[in-house]
Amino acid sequence: MECLECRTIIAYFQQIIFYQATEKDVSLVLAPEHREVVVQNHLFIGSEAKKCRPVLCKKCFTVIAVETKFGPGGTSIISFSKQDVILLGVVHRKRDKWSTICQDERFVGIQKRTDKNFFQDEHGGRLETTYTCPSLPPIRFLHPSKVEESICEDWHELLVMKIPKDYQTKCYIEAVQKDLVVILPTGTGKTLIACLLLHKFRRLNPGRMGLFLVDRIPLVFQQQKVISLETGLRVLGMTGQNKTRRMLTQLHRDEFDVLVTTAGLFFHLLEKEFIFFEMFSCAVFDEAHHC
Repeated sequence: MECLECRTIIAYFQQIIFYQATEKDVSLVLAPEHREVVVQNHLFIGSEAKKCRPVLCKKCFTVIAVETKFGPGGTSIISFSKQDVILLGVVHRKRDKWSTICQDERFVGIQKRTDKNFFQDEHGGRLETTYTCPSLPPIRFLHPSKVEESICEDWHELLVMKIPKDYQTKCYIEAVQKDLVVILPTGTGKTLIACLLLHKFRRLNPGRMGLFLVDRIPLVFQQQKVISLETGLRVLGMTGQNKTRRMLTQLHRDEFDVLVTTAGLFFHLLEKEFIFFEMFSCAVFDEAHHC
């Protein structure tokens, strides 16, 4: 596939797919397992406008696609414009439809994917591996008699460097005993409270992970870094773009202590039975007012 304006090769046919959300709703998009490489080498993603971002050819800076969150489970996808790319040597008109184009014999080499098989690994293996719900002992909570001990515990067993303030300690003690909504101003350390909770529940339940849900993809990697630095735990940041079968297998092998992901992707993974609630001992909802 080439940019119509400058004739630069943007992607090879193995790197693009026809995404069939429905029978008539078809888009030409980057295959998620090849997205990072193609974007790095040939595309520039602009600033967000009206829930989508323009995607430009890096050589001539012509807009040839848009990035939207209309993929499976709210996954971000890069969808190409028919009239701005040359597909296997063929130029299409604006009125042409991808749903018709994908049936053309000339494009039989381009994969067609639905929500069911959208995600594949770098070798083309479908992420339809069957996973089973793990059999684990009941979740352990902090016993009421141990609450006072927790207030005096060595914080360096839970945090790498920082020592929590009094109000963070009180929130943490409440959170390990019951569900809690923490309402604090920006910059007052709500994430540190979450770090304490995630680490404590991992220690109480070694076979279960902590779950940290966010509402936007950039926050996945931001919070992954913060939690890892503050606690020293093994933290996986998973989005629709970087998800692979290997990652899911690692989660089932208990190779991570915390999973950070978007609520949309988490729901999709549960729906497809790639992961199960039983794998987690506690859940933190970031920006809970968006839930």
